[in-house]
Amino acid sequence: MSNNIDMDLTKDLLVGEINITCPLCKKDAILSLYEYHLSLDESIVIMTIKCPNCGYKDNEIFSEGSKEYNMCIELKVENDVDLNTLIYINPGTMVELRDLGISIEIYQLDIGHIVTTEALILHIIDVIENTCIGSQDNTCAHIIEALNDVIKSKKSISIVLRDPKGVTRILKTYRESNYSFC
Repeated sequence: MSNNIDMDLTKDLLVGEINITCPLCKKDAILSLYEYHLSLDESIVIMTIKCPNCGYKDNEIFSEGSKEYNMCIELKVENDVDLNTLIYINPGTMVELRDLGISIEIYQLDIGHIVTTEALILHIIDVIENTCIGSQDNTCAHIIEALNDVIKSKKSISIVLRDPKGVTRILKTYRESNYSFC
């Protein structure tokens, strides 16, 4: 298992740009394609659409190359280094925190496709806080406290990412054994 994928996300590898019609205002917009190589046989392509007229922006991320599809990844967050693990999360992915009895679809988190483990946990905390406003149940407070302890490296947790398309990937990890395929 090749865990230490070295990808420089600060370097955009522009493949090309074309002018298209904006789907919102019907004026000229720009479609750009960027490619990032994850390994010798795998890369992701990011397609962005930006309209300078109305401000419309959209992006899609596609995985290409590798024929290995892992529909389930278990990520172990045991120390502060694990919070920096960089993940590509495909739309439609289910995030499970079994230790806390939580399952949430990624679209509910209002989060980008490429995130750190810490950002993922912080977005989950936000969703729980918004869901539990006015609740008298202590369950929400317990879950939020547990997730904050994970962020502070006082507690460890396993995060399961279930992707029916098998496109979700660990892009960069700083500890050799912090994830496995389930």
